[in-house]
Amino acid sequence: MLGDDLYELVAVSQQRPRQAAIHTAFDPSEELLWTATDQGCVQASLCPGLERYTVWSSFPVGHPVVGLLPTAAGVLSASSDTLRMHTRGGVPLLRMRDPALAGTTCCDWERSAAGHVVLGLSPQAEGTRSTGSPPMALVDLTAQRVVATAPGGGGVTALRSAGRLLACGGRTGELVLRDARTLRAEQTIAAFAGAVACVDLKDVTVVCCGLTARRGAVYCDPLVKVFDMRQAGRALQHLPFAPGPTRLRFHPKFSSTLLVIAASGAVMLSDVQGGGGNFKNYQVDCEGDALLSADISSSGESLAFGDGGGFVHLWSAQAAPRVNLFSGPTELPELHARPPTISLREGDSFAALPQFPAGDELPLSAYDPTATLKVGMAPRIVDPSLLDKLNQVDFVGYVVNPFFRRGAAHGEAAAALAVVRNRRQARRSERPSSAEGGVAALAAAGRERVGRRVPKGYRYVEIKASAAKVKFEEFDFSYYNRTRFAGLENDMANSYCNALLQVLYFIPAVKVAVSGHVCLREFCLTCELAFIMHMLDLAQGATCQASNLLRALRQLREAVALGLVEGPDEIGAKQEQDVSKRIQSLSRFLLEQLHKEAGLTAPTATLAPPDQPAPGTSITDQIFGATLRTSAKCLKVEHALTEREVRTFHVELQYPQRPPAPGEAWPRFAAILERSLARQEDIRAWCPVCKAYQPLQQRKWPVSLPSVLVLNAGIRTAHELAFWHPDSPAGPTTPSVAAGGPALGRSESGKEVVAGSPQWLPMQIGVHADQDGSSVTVTQDLDGPLSSSAAAVAAIQAAKDADAASGGAPEATPGARYELTALIAVIQEELAAVAADVKQRSPQHLVAHVKIPPMHADRELPLAASPSLSLPHGPASFRAMARSTSPGAAALLAAVGGSPLAPGRGFGVAGASPGRGGAGEVATPGSVERQGSQGRGGLPSDWVLFNDFCITPTTAQEVVTLYGQHKVPCLLFYTRVDAPPLVRAPSSAAPASPGTPVTPPRPLAPLVSATHASPIDEALFTTLNDETRQKQWRSFVPFDLPSEAPRAGLLLGIDAEFVALAPAETELREDGSAAVLRPARLGLARVSVVRGEGERAGGACMDDYIRAVEPVYDYLTRYSGLRPGDLDPGVSAHHITTLKKAYLKLRYLVDTGCRFVGHGLKKDFRMINLVVPPEQIVDTVELFHLKRQRKISLRFLASYLLKLDIQKETHDSIEDARTALRLYAMYKQLVAAGEFQDKLLEIYKYGRKYGWEVGGITAERTLVTEVRTQSVY
Repeated sequence: MLGDDLYELVAVSQQRPRQAAIHTAFDPSEELLWTATDQGCVQASLCPGLERYTVWSSFPVGHPVVGLLPTAAGVLSASSDTLRMHTRGGVPLLRMRDPALAGTTCCDWERSAAGHVVLGLSPQAEGTRSTGSPPMALVDLTAQRVVATAPGGGGVTALRSAGRLLACGGRTGELVLRDARTLRAEQTIAAFAGAVACVDLKDVTVVCCGLTARRGAVYCDPLVKVFDMRQAGRALQHLPFAPGPTRLRFHPKFSSTLLVIAASGAVMLSDVQGGGGNFKNYQVDCEGDALLSADISSSGESLAFGDGGGFVHLWSAQAAPRVNLFSGPTELPELHARPPTISLREGDSFAALPQFPAGDELPLSAYDPTATLKVGMAPRIVDPSLLDKLNQVDFVGYVVNPFFRRGAAHGEAAAALAVVRNRRQARRSERPSSAEGGVAALAAAGRERVGRRVPKGYRYVEIKASAAKVKFEEFDFSYYNRTRFAGLENDMANSYCNALLQVLYFIPAVKVAVSGHVCLREFCLTCELAFIMHMLDLAQGATCQASNLLRALRQLREAVALGLVEGPDEIGAKQEQDVSKRIQSLSRFLLEQLHKEAGLTAPTATLAPPDQPAPGTSITDQIFGATLRTSAKCLKVEHALTEREVRTFHVELQYPQRPPAPGEAWPRFAAILERSLARQEDIRAWCPVCKAYQPLQQRKWPVSLPSVLVLNAGIRTAHELAFWHPDSPAGPTTPSVAAGGPALGRSESGKEVVAGSPQWLPMQIGVHADQDGSSVTVTQDLDGPLSSSAAAVAAIQAAKDADAASGGAPEATPGARYELTALIAVIQEELAAVAADVKQRSPQHLVAHVKIPPMHADRELPLAASPSLSLPHGPASFRAMARSTSPGAAALLAAVGGSPLAPGRGFGVAGASPGRGGAGEVATPGSVERQGSQGRGGLPSDWVLFNDFCITPTTAQEVVTLYGQHKVPCLLFYTRVDAPPLVRAPSSAAPASPGTPVTPPRPLAPLVSATHASPIDEALFTTLNDETRQKQWRSFVPFDLPSEAPRAGLLLGIDAEFVALAPAETELREDGSAAVLRPARLGLARVSVVRGEGERAGGACMDDYIRAVEPVYDYLTRYSGLRPGDLDPGVSAHHITTLKKAYLKLRYLVDTGCRFVGHGLKKDFRMINLVVPPEQIVDTVELFHLKRQRKISLRFLASYLLKLDIQKETHDSIEDARTALRLYAMYKQLVAAGEFQDKLLEIYKYGRKYGWEVGGITAERTLVTEVRTQSVY
């Protein structure tokens, strides 16, 4: 270009004159030139004529554009606090405004394809950003969040990115070179005395210009400074430019050609490597305005300049220059010719005017103003259920079809949506004419809107990476859980069990009871439940899988017959699709199974007094068991009553068959529970006296009450749901007390609470039942204002006074007090337009509200900040919790960072969702006190919402708040406040010999003393290890106990192989690609452990092949090394064992404190269902890994570092574990020698050179060997 003479082709004013063109940039894909002004306007012009293409205001007037970055998808513009993305036609694509972006001064792409942009920030501004805020930020535009920051001093005034290097100019004159991936400073150069005005870089050359101070004034430094990065930032030369350089830009085609401009309009093209002698000078005619911006097109044929007067100048050495060598077509708008302008004078005829088209239709002006016209269909109504899913970008909103389901037939979703989409307003003639009817209609519409809202904390979160997710990053579970409680993954079959497992985990007696259980039965749900609870204990905020428990559940025939197992091949699952029925059946089956696995016979009906539990009962029976006495009276022949007693773990609520008549009060929860506990019904059954089927009158009443009362909500129809949610269309209309509505009491604020209020579900209840079944009384909210009748309370108190006065033990069924400690509910985000029955709803998922018990509150665990998931009733309750002395409330405050959430950033923020936004702000204790009485409306709360792996602290008010058919309760868990002490029954596995004294039952250990102690002792491990020593195996030699007894710190190599038990569920997208809806279900098939130290170092001590209990879909031989028959005990030559025995041995090694070395252990332990402390894991895939780069395979590392060629045709877990141990030894050698970082960079360099193929390294080694051989001879 230095040899060509440049001249100005065209100079045009922008659409909005006198707005300074402070930024110019050529489009990288089309023949367009972009300009941005100091008033927030962005304009595109067609090249080379600079005809106006599009123009819009990206920011309000007074907010200048500080950065303009065209890309293939559109154009990104930045102001001092906002990022905007538009299409070339001006349609908004993105708007991001964050307090962390306040003071933005410049920007550039870090990686435009990945949507990452680097922002330079000014020094901290008062009131906008906190003290010590970083001067640089890396923003992920897809996630709309700041992913990295860089600390610094006075701020950034200019920056430029080129590949992996980022050049930044500061206000104090320093030039900082940073790593574009991590923003870490690599070199710092003192370039100018004042601020750096502009910087650019290409390859290893960096140029910059800036300001200097002379005689107390600030001037543009007349030198352009050139630095070479290969020589530690040494200055190559200084290019003199007397007018004072303000903007610099390298030529895209020539590596050393530099464009320099000055505010006066002077332009210089110079060769930075020619010593300053090769240059050309030009002058842009700005007519007295300052020249502010410049850019060079990618083809190098066009130069663009912008001045302070709003003019854009296009220069070139050709008459028809190109912007890009291969530009795409530019979409142009359709141009319509304007009709000719006709002017009439006084004497002209009206025939000269354009005539209306011929036809029978009359113009609107010809109609009678009082006539009624048909104007087509009424306007559409946007269904309120769609508004919750509305995603809005500026003024455009869109909603994903809520009826779209995985694997559904084509057109099914559109047909289901048609009813909702085609709803229209009623005509005036169809609307209520009276004022009273109009008010009623508005009230009904308001109730419908309220009932259709569901907070975002309840919504289903799918484990799916974003489309623009960095290739080597994984799903971020921590974004959805900032507490120390562990979540459960939901991307596997039967994951509906997660809610029930979380509830059982937080029942202290259940946890203590099952944690000490261990046996060798292959499919023992008690053991698997203990393993799950152990994982949840150790995870500390991480996410776990319940795959082993679900595997055991799948092998139980009773569970399959009850429809508890999901899957296309399960008959029971096809018959039962309602998840509420399935979770209720699972709860009943699981409790009965735990009781049966205890190896005890059914307990007697009459329990001992509460202070002396019966020694023959299981822990499950003591916690959940309730005795019901049943009497049957023959209605045809009078004879003695037949009575019998049954044991149950559930109480199913029985609702009235008909709703109350108009004007009648709706029954309270206590009344429905009374009806459910003491039932009387007429049935036709077998009469043992008459020896025939007779009409019988059957009565049931409780004889003993459990420690945990499990209530099955049993909601099947909309009529039954109406008793729970008064705002549903079929529910009550909340009558007022003045109109005769039955008042239930007063709330904390003193307001009357009437039937049908949201507090219908009580937090506390009291139950009193007579032994003879004459009466069963249930009261609700004994400690609160919502009590039942005074007679019921007096009856309970009288029974207690009588027991105290007699001095004897209380009856087996005294008045018991319960409080709500858990609630499992079905969540439906979308509803059908017309659903007469609850089971006609769309697919659902389950959530669990759990009250955290003190045993979890007192444990000292590291905690994190709370997530900002949107739920109502939040900030007030957290402020109240700050003043509460409840241990659970104090623990929950600690779990969310030690202090309550600040107002407006916790559960009450409607805009804070799991998909966007960061963690909620945390207020200081002082700020909570300053809030004064704002929190008096909240209740002290220990509640947490478990939505699979999305865990959110909540409040007691939110627990009892329902959202119509969106939130339907399934199971209620009421824990007895005055629960009797529990005893651990003696084991029945080995009956006592005659004459041996019976050991009295020992009480359970105190709940608060529960620890992570393992029930897998040395004797059990020795038994399992000796089983493998009964035969000599070629692949491994078991531990030689006790000389090789596992100990803390013992180094072991480990690797596991898996097989596919079920294929992945996929669907085809519109573009023909396949989308994975649910990954393939994998199962552990082989696990190998290799000694890492000692005399037998490198030898395998464990090589277990897991017996296949279900058909294997794919052995994955290429990756696992397994073939058909390897997992069959009848034909396999390997050591075949059960999954449980292999798990017990690995669990013992983990609990002993052994250290495990392997490659990709995170996935292996996740699939095995083991949580291993991080200090016991040495993962070579993480050791040899650079951040934000691909992870290197074991085969490549072994070939490059160890000169081993492994995994040629298939994988071998022993070989892989042994190779990982050798890599770890090599890692320690490199670190000790101080060569690790250089070696790691060298590995990545070779990997990129040979495409990460082992063959390239082998070929190079062969070539080097041949060269050395030839040089010898």
